[in-house]
Amino acid sequence: MKDYLISSGNTTLDREEIIDFLSKIFGTRYTESRTVQETMFDAEPSISPANFIFARSTHGALVGLVRIVERDILVDGAVLTAGCISSVAVKPEWRGKGIATALMNKALETMTDRGMDISAVYGRRAVDGFYTRFGYYGVGKYVDLEIISDTESDSSIITSLCKKEYMEACMNLYDETYRSLSGSVSRNRPLWEYLFLRLEKNIGGFRAYVCLEQQKAAGYFIVLNNRLIEISVTQNLYPSMPALLKKMNVESISIHPRHPFSIYCRTQMNTIQQERFALDGGYMASILNPGALLKKLGPVFAVRASVLRAFDNSIIVMNHKVNLSDGEVSAIAGTNDVAFRRPETAIQLFLGVIRPEDIVGIEWSGQKPWIPYLFPELHYHTSAWDEV
Repeated sequence: MKDYLISSGNTTLDREEIIDFLSKIFGTRYTESRTVQETMFDAEPSISPANFIFARSTHGALVGLVRIVERDILVDGAVLTAGCISSVAVKPEWRGKGIATALMNKALETMTDRGMDISAVYGRRAVDGFYTRFGYYGVGKYVDLEIISDTESDSSIITSLCKKEYMEACMNLYDETYRSLSGSVSRNRPLWEYLFLRLEKNIGGFRAYVCLEQQKAAGYFIVLNNRLIEISVTQNLYPSMPALLKKMNVESISIHPRHPFSIYCRTQMNTIQQERFALDGGYMASILNPGALLKKLGPVFAVRASVLRAFDNSIIVMNHKVNLSDGEVSAIAGTNDVAFRRPETAIQLFLGVIRPEDIVGIEWSGQKPWIPYLFPELHYHTSAWDEV
């Protein structure tokens, strides 16, 4: 008989109980960890009773929990609802009883019942194999650039620490740059306010700067551990950015490969490129509701099919038929045109992480040779600023 109970969907949350619990488990210093947890609890937009799964002893003591973080993810113009997993925590003396597994299973059941499209998690390599048990697969594909061209010339860009007064400008700049980059988080105002509060309290070690022209924000960028992880500046500033970054001891650029500044650096300067990809760590994701996901992506497939002159066709995948003339999706019992030896790898195809030809164990109908072109490589990549 189990000596714990799993529960969710409570109408109220005991703020102090949760903060104290997480602060004792995460972080090496309790006081610093409390600051992180208090900021999260007070300002993270998706904090709600419905997004906590608890494990309690039969006497009612909190012994474990997991938190669902709601985010909207952009993939080639489609907006996917994602339930992100965070704060998986079990008291040390209660580990080894299957509590973490029970918490994860309940979280996945909850997100699936809500009709969320995908689930995502940022997995530590220290817990190799844990998330793969639940169908998560690596989707974070990172390309780090090191500029080796001469960037000794002085930059003329005026910069300042990015403070709350520049948030509105940053919001607009972000939307202009990142809405077309697959893997980007669609940030609403509450999420921006949470990110700026983390900056104010120096949580996570992020450094944020704003670029000024005539005292107005012409761009901003985020640095973490001497890596540029997010940037949105007007293109007239691109030529001056490498010298500025070098002056600020930024050693590498880790942004979306299709980001216009990344393209500028690769085509206008000598660079060294290093690719990072992990299947059991970093950003991982899984499909929760194939039908819901495909209905979001159906219109995207229809647009791609029109370019391929395949708009009078259809495709059956994951037991759903996608009409490529209008993107309509319906459940169907029949032979799939695309099949996967390992179902969890399907997430790479739909998010455009890598080319279909590079997905191990994927097969498609020989009668529809254009299928691989229906799933272009989009380089799924998100900003480390959005890690949950």
